[in-house]
Amino acid sequence: MAELERKQARTTYFGALALLLAIAAAGAALYFGLTTRSDSAKKSDLDPLSKRIDSLEGAVTKNSKDTQNALNASIAQLQQSISSLQKQRAQDAANISTLQSQVAAGALGKGAANAGTTSTATTPGGTKKP
Repeated sequence: MAELERKQARTTYFGALALLLAIAAAGAALYFGLTTRSDSAKKSDLDPLSKRIDSLEGAVTKNSKDTQNALNASIAQLQQSISSLQKQRAQDAANISTLQSQVAAGALGKGAANAGTTSTATTPGGTKKP
């Protein structure tokens, strides 16, 4: 029982000490809150901030315009590249078509020239057949 009473006395002592510290901290906060005069903002305090905001807005607008101009220039350059590639592709397709026509005409011409002659083929046994 005595031990229980000692524990209870210690708990009461530390609880009272914590309560006094909390009251002291609240009092100090109240004192500093009442004595501080920098809580009220004046127009003279806001003028430099307004000027700074205006200058930042101007810089952002300028950077946005510069970025937009750079993007537009890049897009124009890419469009020109695409256009030239499309022209090159069309020319390549025309060249391929022409070459295919020439090859076909050459094959037909050779076929007509060879039709009048007899060809001999070698059989696997090594004999020639007319």
